[in-house]
Amino acid sequence: MAPEQRKRYLSIALILAVGALVMDRVIGLYADQRGELVNQRDAQIRALADAQNTLKSERRLRQFLAGVDEYFKSDSSATEGRMMHLLNDWEQQSGTREASFGRVARADEHGFLRLTFQVSAIGNLWSVAGLLYRVETAPIPLRVENAEVRPSAEGSDDIQIHLSISTLCRPDGKPLAPGLASSAEVMQ
Repeated sequence: MAPEQRKRYLSIALILAVGALVMDRVIGLYADQRGELVNQRDAQIRALADAQNTLKSERRLRQFLAGVDEYFKSDSSATEGRMMHLLNDWEQQSGTREASFGRVARADEHGFLRLTFQVSAIGNLWSVAGLLYRVETAPIPLRVENAEVRPSAEGSDDIQIHLSISTLCRPDGKPLAPGLASSAEVMQ
């Protein structure tokens, strides 16, 4: 091989090596920047999803508070009437009998009236369990203060349940949160 041809091959090899080195650097920088941009995009997508979940949670909470606010606008007599209707419905749905209901206490607590009711009913195990389930999953805020279950009479399969239930209402009928939208506005 002639020295000139050898120089040409070495020059081409050197140019190709330098070109490969430059391409490696360029591609490496591109890949690093692209990876960084992908990570930033993924972080922004996660942040957006978190923000959307927060907004959905706020919307659900506002709907709940609007519904509770409507409930708390009622006075104690309206709350007692609502409780009587609910307990009558629950008695019929659960199959209990000889139900009794009465308000036993009324107390002012932190700007609310706490009304306590005594409820008694007789039925078989399934009907009493159904009544208790309906109280626990009530559409209004209720708290079971005390529950007592005992046999109704000797030799009988029936059991008797005594519940002490409390609920809250506003003494003046004012809304719970003055700036809160009504439930109709929240639904939109």
